[in-house]
Amino acid sequence: MLQRIQSIYLFVVFMCYFSYSYFGFEYYKKGYNLININFDFIFNLSSYIPYLISIICLVSIFLFKKRILQIKLVYSCIYLSSYMVIFSGFYFYLSLNDLIEIMPSNTFKILLYAAMINPFFSTYFLSLALNSIKNDEKLVRGEGLIR
Repeated sequence: MLQRIQSIYLFVVFMCYFSYSYFGFEYYKKGYNLININFDFIFNLSSYIPYLISIICLVSIFLFKKRILQIKLVYSCIYLSSYMVIFSGFYFYLSLNDLIEIMPSNTFKILLYAAMINPFFSTYFLSLALNSIKNDEKLVRGEGLIR
């Protein structure tokens, strides 16, 4: 049932986080080395969170018949995405100027700014998907009362 709007929202989040971790990971590591703070555990954990969010979003697209489970999965994605907002904000606050200096072209600079904004947009799309799933659940629960 891919025609539902929440499936589109979840697919957008899937693509954003999958591309977030795939295209910018090399420069992400370079910026991490420029910070000079020993956060190896946090960085290693944070490098897998975009993949985790992508997988959860993709799985929840196909759980359209189990809306309660889908709501729980989207909540977990919202929490993880909120963590990525905080981590990315902290990360780019510390390393943005150094990252801009090592970027080879303006295209990479634009992609860097897109990587900064990506967690914010993804969290917004996750909240839209959550509201749509809740509206579907209300609609299904309301239909039983009419009969």
